[in-house]
This record gives sequence, C-alpha cells and structure tokens, in this order.
Amino acid sequence: MKPTRRSLLSGISAFAVAPGCSGVGGKRHNSRVSETGLDDSGGAFYDTGGTTDSGAPGPAPVREDEPERLWEPSGEVDLTIFPSGVQVGDVDSTSAVIQVWMALDDCIFSLARGVGTEWSPLEPVISVSRNGVLGRSIVDGLEPDTAYCVVAQMDGKRSTVSRFRTALAEDGFRQLTLGATSCLAGNRPWPSLSHVARSRPDVFFLLGDTVYADGAETLEDYRDHWRRALTTQGLQDVFKNTSLIATWDDHEVFNGFAGLSAPEERVEFGKTAFKEALPQRVGPGGTMWR
Repeated sequence: MKPTRRSLLSGISAFAVAPGCSGVGGKRHNSRVSETGLDDSGGAFYDTGGTTDSGAPGPAPVREDEPERLWEPSGEVDLTIFPSGVQVGDVDSTSAVIQVWMALDDCIFSLARGVGTEWSPLEPVISVSRNGVLGRSIVDGLEPDTAYCVVAQMDGKRSTVSRFRTALAEDGFRQLTLGATSCLAGNRPWPSLSHVARSRPDVFFLLGDTVYADGAETLEDYRDHWRRALTTQGLQDVFKNTSLIATWDDHEVFNGFAGLSAPEERVEFGKTAFKEALPQRVGPGGTMWR
C-alpha cells in the first residue's frame, strides 16, 4: 500500500510510544506522565522497555544534556531586517543547511556549540550574501550528535537565535525525539507546534501543505504566503528549537496540483517559493527529492 502522510504521522507516534510497550514488568522512569504522555514542559516520557534479567536489550540511552536556555549573543533583535529568524534544515552528522530571509545584501552567521550547560561561540563566522529574498549556506565541520545555536548578524543588529542538533554518528545509538506536521490550513498561530517545540525534537518533519497558496499567480504572491507562514508563532517556535526536513504537497502550488497537468508557470513559481522558504539540499540531478 502506498504510504501517506497520515500513515507516516501515525508511524512516528507509534515509534515514540512502542518502546514503552516492549518490556515485561518495565517501569516508567518519570512519574509526571499525564494521559497525553507529556510533562509540564512538553517533554515526552515513555517506558523504554527491556529487562536485563531476561537477557533482552536494555533501554537505549537518552540524549545528553545541553544548555537549557538558548544562546544570547550580542546585538539587538531586528525583525524588520530578519523577519522570520534563522531556519536550519537537512542536517546530517557533520553539516547543516542554514538560511535567513533578510532585508540586507549581506550578513554573517555566528554559531555556538553546546558544552555542558554553556554555549561556546565558534570561529570563524560565516559570510552570506542575499540571493533573492534570503541568504543561505551549507555549514560543515560540525560534530555528530551535538547541540548548536546559530544567529544572523550585521552592524549590531541580529535575528532571533535558532537551536539545532546534528545527526548521530554512523555508529551512534540513543533515543530520538521526532516531530511532524502537515496541512496547516487553520488554527493559527498553531499552538500545538509551540507545544512540540518545547521538547526540542531531534528533527521536525514538514510533510506538505505548509501553505495554502491556491490563489497565488505570481512569484511574489507565493512568497507572500510563505512570509505569513514563516512569521507565525507556531513555526517560529519550531525554527528556534530544532531543524527541519521538508517536502511539498499540492497546496504549495494550488489545490489538486498534479504535476504534469498543471500550468508550467505556476508550478515553477510555487517550486521556487518552496525552495526559498525552507532550508534544503539539492537532490540528485537538481531534483527536490533527496
């Protein structure tokens, strides 16, 4: 059966909950679990199963501690220059795609690495020039399974700060926290996304229909839909607390969009705006799939 976004979202939920069902006689390791499986901070606590006396594998280790608060670099936050903050996407164990929509020709990205309970600023900073509406860079030389913060800065002004975590090394093993959503047609400012963001997922999946651009006809029309989405509080909170893996669906172009049957100009406008809006690598042969 062909997979759907609903089945993937259900699978992610099952992935988070299933370890709690796998052990016999296992005990919850936190007593503050409500019926929703969430504590007051939005973090999830599940029985990870396994009993050592039965010979079964024990629970996977949890994520190492990182600074509780986001990095606080110098500079004044300017939402006119950097209206949607920094977005981070397609992160692997040593690199990340980092971007910012900006009203400047140039800026710099400054990063800090989480070391225990503190953020340690990194050198050198990364210079970025605007291409269209944004500046983007693939930042490499990062360490696996490590927390980072990033900020865009220029002339004493800065964006809001975004935190992300690199992927595990090839031989890495621990519990993962995944977030996902799709079809953000209503319920702004999307408070459920703000709730999920508080748990700082290892990665967050945007599975399509992030915007409903059905009436858009020009590239600027499509960009306007994305500007509104990227500055909505729920997505802002996600951007500040984790990285993204994103794909599109029909409403990024128009309702019922079906590839070859769609007007070529609108498809190109919708695709361009999608690629600008969310940080992503280029797939094989220049495709969106990666």
